[in-house]
Amino acid sequence: MPDSQPSNITRVYTEEFYFAEAKKYLKIKGPLAMEIVHDHMYPLLRYGMKITISRAQDGQIRPGRLACFWQEGMIRPCLIEEVDDQGNFRVSFFNSDEDLGIISSKYFLGEITRPKWSWWARLKYRFLTSKKQR
Repeated sequence: MPDSQPSNITRVYTEEFYFAEAKKYLKIKGPLAMEIVHDHMYPLLRYGMKITISRAQDGQIRPGRLACFWQEGMIRPCLIEEVDDQGNFRVSFFNSDEDLGIISSKYFLGEITRPKWSWWARLKYRFLTSKKQR
C-alpha cells in the first residue's frame, strides 16, 4: 500500500491493544482513516465523517493542531492547546468544556491531516475562545 493511501480502520472506539497497533501502523506504513463517532469537535468534525490521521511532523506535538489521543478505551479527536517540555499536552474540544488536565505524550496518536482546518476556522476559533476567557 502506498504511503499516501490510508488504511481502513472504521471505528474510533477501540481498546488499548488496538491503540498500540494503530500507533505502530502509523510509524511503519503511514496514514490511518477513521470515522468520527461523537460530536465534541462539531462543526469541524461531524458524526460519521472520515478523518485521516498521520504521524506528527518531526515527531513533535505542536499547539494549535488538530490531533487524536487515546483515553478510556477510545481514540478522541481534539485541538492541542499547549505542550510542555516533556511532550505532555493539554487539549480542548469545540463542542465541550471538558477539562482533561495534562495528558501524557504516550497517549498521543497523531495529527489529523484530513479534513484540513482552514485559516478562517482557526481565526474564528481563536476569537471565540478569547471572548470566553474574558
